[in-house]
Amino acid sequence: MCRASPSTVSCRASLSGEPMTRASRIAAVTTTARMARSLQAFLLAATVASCHAATRAPAGGIGLKPDAAEGIETASTAVAQLRRDIDALFADPALARGFWGVLIKSLKTDETLYTLNARKLMMPASNMKIVTLAAAVEKLGWDYTYETTVRIAGRIDNGVLEGDLVVVGSGDPSLMAADGSADGLFSRWAGQLEAAGVRSIAGRIVGDDNTFDDETLGFGWSWDDLPDDYAAGVGALQLNEDAVRITVVPGAAAGDVAGISVVPAASGLSVDNDVTTSAAGLPPSIAARRLPGSPRLTLR
Repeated sequence: MCRASPSTVSCRASLSGEPMTRASRIAAVTTTARMARSLQAFLLAATVASCHAATRAPAGGIGLKPDAAEGIETASTAVAQLRRDIDALFADPALARGFWGVLIKSLKTDETLYTLNARKLMMPASNMKIVTLAAAVEKLGWDYTYETTVRIAGRIDNGVLEGDLVVVGSGDPSLMAADGSADGLFSRWAGQLEAAGVRSIAGRIVGDDNTFDDETLGFGWSWDDLPDDYAAGVGALQLNEDAVRITVVPGAAAGDVAGISVVPAASGLSVDNDVTTSAAGLPPSIAARRLPGSPRLTLR
């Protein structure tokens, strides 16, 4: 995802997390983050659009009609108007090449109010988030708390931790640097460790993301989406939604190699910069490529 200005191009790129070492679990400091209450109810059902071209439809419409045999019951005047309104939307010539699946049901009566290709198999795209959210709320509840725990693996000798500090994640998606939540969390950890007598660490700081398995990407994800932040792999221990911000700055003259910056710098992402400066007045054009499982991003 890139944003362009007259002098710079700023992009967000995804990171892929590798499994971290599991360390001894000696209790120390725990912090929590709550799942945001982003929705008040699970609304109706999903509408799915595929980007693949369909067979040519008759001029002036999408070429599809609601499925009469899918169990639509006698509708009230309001429901009949709803169906006419939706039919009118799908009759727009701009939608003629798309393929749509719709199922709308009443939350009170479970009556099917509208259906169109509801039994067809399609790639759900972002509508899958609705089902994922509903499953998470059903399983965990709105007040579920993620725990990110700091554990001491070693002994404290005169203010020095002779061992490792282990950060154990549970999948908290809310740790963000942009809104200050991450900085506040790290400051609390530092204060709690100081209160526990730790002034310095002789060992390592280890991230433990073993709560999740190693399958960081979803089934069916497109490989050419992997450079983008919306395709960042899921992990049990992540910061900034496993994404980095890359800023590309043009050189002094056309043909010069562009400059880049990566934030945060210690992200573990390697960037091959093949971007050159174009002539003044031309729009920026930057392509990103990254192979599955690779920590290397190529810009050109």
